[in-house]
Amino acid sequence: MDRRLLLLLGLLLLVSPAVAVSGDEEEPLIRQVVGGGDDENELELNAERHFASFVQRFGKAYRDADEHAYR
Repeated sequence: MDRRLLLLLGLLLLVSPAVAVSGDEEEPLIRQVVGGGDDENELELNAERHFASFVQRFGKAYRDADEHAYR
């Protein structure tokens, strides 16, 4: 009787993780965590402001708009 009980418990322990994993057929949902539609250009504006403060802080100068855009 003890061997049957141990065998049954062992099988139960082996089968339960497989059942738990196979039950989740849906793909995980990836949610956007940045601002809403009103602030679409906010990230670009912050990057431009950050770059402008960098240029001012370190005294950088660029010869034309193309080089500024490249940097």
